[in-house]
Order: sequence, then structure tokens, then C-alpha cells
Amino acid sequence: MCRHRPADRAICVSLLYWCLLLCCLVIPRLVTAQLPEVTRKIPMPVAEAGQVITAWLTGAGLQVEEARGAGGALRIAAHGADSSWDIVLVPDTPLASVARIRYSGQEQDPAGVLDQAIRSRLDHREGAAAGQEAAFPSPVLERIEAIVCIRALSRGHFFQSSGFFIDSDGLVLCTAHDLREHEEVRVTTATGLEFKGDVLRADFARDLALIRIKARMDRVVDVTGGRNLLGMGEQVYAVGCPVNLRGTVNSGILNAPPRRVGKLPYWQVSMEIRPGSSGSAVFDARGRFVGMVKGRYRGTDSIGFLIPLETIVEFLKEQL
Repeated sequence: MCRHRPADRAICVSLLYWCLLLCCLVIPRLVTAQLPEVTRKIPMPVAEAGQVITAWLTGAGLQVEEARGAGGALRIAAHGADSSWDIVLVPDTPLASVARIRYSGQEQDPAGVLDQAIRSRLDHREGAAAGQEAAFPSPVLERIEAIVCIRALSRGHFFQSSGFFIDSDGLVLCTAHDLREHEEVRVTTATGLEFKGDVLRADFARDLALIRIKARMDRVVDVTGGRNLLGMGEQVYAVGCPVNLRGTVNSGILNAPPRRVGKLPYWQVSMEIRPGSSGSAVFDARGRFVGMVKGRYRGTDSIGFLIPLETIVEFLKEQL
């Protein structure tokens, strides 16, 4: 049939192309699925670990595909001329994940290679943070002792966020979005002490909440003495617990006028915003409180939104 009519030859060529393509996509997966599985614990949440692994595999010249699964799982399939990876990431804790690895190729220790890639990323991040610390203004660094990490059990999942003391009686201000239907709240101070937290108020419209712990605090953030008039391009500093790293400081620049979402205004900031950053206190270069991190723009970790001082002051006046 293919030798007599041009139309028939075109159909045959098309069928041959799709057969070859199907073989290239399916056969490597079938082979990889039969390989022994190795597990590794990774000190990153699934989302961050997935970004690191995908970037590493792509950088190695492999074709990478991702697929989301139930329960927050992420599957990463990567195929090249000489190797194939099938990695399933599942949540272990709010700040760590487990990688189930199947590999076909020349590497004698594929799990060790993956460990090295993850470790390289962690070392780079910690080194960058250490290099930046000296550049942070001392009035900002003095606020670190007022910052807390918050871990809430809500709707069957653990959520981690940030907050800060606003009085010496253990009153913490934080975001509210992780506290819906909460069952338990734990607060860890800058010195590593952990306390049970009681949610006193939660305003989900403003995304603000108050938590009380039974402890006396020496360092607090003076909210009433903050600034609400900021300039475009002004440098600001967020102090919080991204990925549960207590007392982490990130700098950023206000890169847009206040934006209104519904009835509420938010500052837009060019700043690294990672999981757990929500609720971080934000200061100017003189250590004056200017707002709080609400979250990041979807699809990026470098554009964030801040709850401005006036919204926070209005909330506190109503609640206290």
C-alpha cells in the first residue's frame, strides 16, 4: 500500500513516526519501573525539593516531566540517551520529604549523586545567607530575638509560618490563613524554646491573627511606633522563619505602589519569599516596623506582598 500512492505513503510515515515516539516515551518508563527502588530523606519540602531536582536534571541535559499526585506527592521522570530517572517525592514532615528513586544508567550510586545535588543546593543557600548577613543593618538584626516560628495542625496537615511578639506577655502577631480549623498550634522562639499556643483572634479577611503563649518575653516588636509611609524603591527587610529557619533575614525593594485587593491594600515587594515566610515582620533600614509578609505571587518566589502597618494597627485596635 505504501509503495503505490503518495497519500498512503504519507499515512505510513506518520504512523511510523508516532510508533517511534511512543516507544521512546513508554519503553524507558516501563524499564525504569522494573528497577529496584531506593529511598532518601531530603531536608526540604516537596515543592522546594522538586524545584532543585528538576533544575539539576534539566541542567544535565535530560528531558524532564513532572506530575502531581495525591497527598502532595510529586513525580519527576527524566530521560536521556544513557540514563533514566523516576523520582517520587512524598511529604515526610512540613519541612522534609522522602524521595523514592529508580534509576537506569551508568551511575553506580544514583542516590548518592542525588544527595550531592541536594547538599550542593543547601550549601549554596547557607553560604549566600552568611554572606548577606554582614550587609544587614544592625537595627534589623536586633529584632531577630522577637521572631517566632509557628507550626499549626489544621485540617489534618501541618502548616509552618512565622510571627513575632508584640508584647512582653507572650502575645504573637501572625497571619491567619494557616489557622483555619486548627487543632493544635506550637510556637518556637528565637532561642529554640517551644510552647503551646492559644489562638485568641483570627481575622481571615485581613489575614491576621493573635496567639498567646505562657511566657515572658524581653524582646518585642513595637508595632505602634512603626512607619506607614514608604517610598518606591525603598529597601526593606523581612525577619522570619522561611522553611523553619529561625531568624532568617531577607532584603527586598518596594517595586510598585500599594495594590488594592478587594478592600485591602498591600505593598508589592521584590524579595525572596519561601514557604513559611508568611507572618514575617518587615522593617526599614532603621529597624522600624513597616508591615508583615502576607505571601508570594503565585508561580514565583521573588515577588511578595506585604500587609501594611495601617491594616495591622486597625486590627489590633479592634482586638485589644
